[in-house]
Amino acid sequence: MSVDSFSKSCWLLPFSLFDQAEINDLIRDFNLPKQSSELLASRLQEKHLLHPGTNITFYLNREQEFFQFFTSSDGLVYFRDLKSLLEAMGLTQYKDEEWRLFIDGWK
Repeated sequence: MSVDSFSKSCWLLPFSLFDQAEINDLIRDFNLPKQSSELLASRLQEKHLLHPGTNITFYLNREQEFFQFFTSSDGLVYFRDLKSLLEAMGLTQYKDEEWRLFIDGWK
């Protein structure tokens, strides 16, 4: 098979566009941070690999819904209501005794 016939046959292979749920799963599976998520979605859109209506700006403010559960004071950020945060994330099985204190001193 020549290179030309191979490249032409590649266009004949069936493919499907990414919809919102699939791009969300992909970003979650790769554990991408916000900036990388936006870049990936933008590049897929440039290559016309996203379903019409797939929202690439969805990732710009995805953390805002969780701000209400945190407090920042003197350079420290901490939970105000861990149980409600977990419920907002879809985790309904909260047990106090399964949680331990974690302190991160990274700056």
